[in-house]
Amino acid sequence: MWFRRFRLARPLETTTALIACPWFDITAQNQRLFRWSCRAGYVSSVLLLLKDPRIDPATDENYAIRCSAESGELEVVQILLKDSRVNPSGKKNYAIRAAATFGHLEITRLLLADPRVDPSASGDAAVILAARNGYADVVELLLADDRVDPGANMDEAIRDAAMNGHVECILALQKSSKCNPAVHFNTPLRNACVKKHPDAVLALLSDSRVSPAQQVYRIVRMAVFVDRLDVVQALIGDARCDLSEFDNIAVNYAYRRRSWAICNALLGDERVQHKLGAQEYEKMRKRCERKLNGDGEDEDSDSETDSEEDEEDI
Repeated sequence: MWFRRFRLARPLETTTALIACPWFDITAQNQRLFRWSCRAGYVSSVLLLLKDPRIDPATDENYAIRCSAESGELEVVQILLKDSRVNPSGKKNYAIRAAATFGHLEITRLLLADPRVDPSASGDAAVILAARNGYADVVELLLADDRVDPGANMDEAIRDAAMNGHVECILALQKSSKCNPAVHFNTPLRNACVKKHPDAVLALLSDSRVSPAQQVYRIVRMAVFVDRLDVVQALIGDARCDLSEFDNIAVNYAYRRRSWAICNALLGDERVQHKLGAQEYEKMRKRCERKLNGDGEDEDSDSETDSEEDEEDI
């Protein structure tokens, strides 16, 4: 964070000198000296300043505990929570939202133990932000609290986790009965495909509530792009998937992109074989075998690669 560029070598000595200075007002600029000491984690300075009756740790909507929670200063948060003037739920429970956003597990745990703190504030922002940023341990901690609803805002938590490829967060959220990984026509699965996160796709497909039926082509395209045969294998044999949909668009795409292992795997599906017809099937199968066996390039006009248009999402 920006403030870490300005570290004091001896914060306690500096603070002591400023307090003793007759022309320096320690409450100036909304108690900036105290607030910045909290944010920077200068524990000795914080303790010293709290002894001064001019310092109010709750000023500016409890900025001190909000900023120390945000910057991960556990010891400062512990000190402030012991002060009866401090309200950790200030500014719509900003402290726990900030701690979750930046993955500060112990601070989140500490705040959860305070009855004044509501982890579901602002539309369950804490669990959503933790999932969005990939902090699975924080997500699991929050999910253990009955007040937290991971399904808030149309399951934004798992949608964002899938969008950013945070597999551990996806798995943690799928364990909750309040979370629907198939929300809005399997949007999490679509997000993972569009952003090309194969492991996130596999994590979502491991949940029986998620149906790949409407996302077959997207999944195959993503698998071809990142060269992940295992993703396509997860679709093969799934009765919900028609790998031959839209006139075999999936296998034709893999063939044009010269993804021979994936193309060969798709050719093993009876529905694909049936729609291709015997002649086209044999042509594709033989070429895939030659390529997989290490044969050189042959004269096949179908080997042309797709244009940049093929990489656009459909």
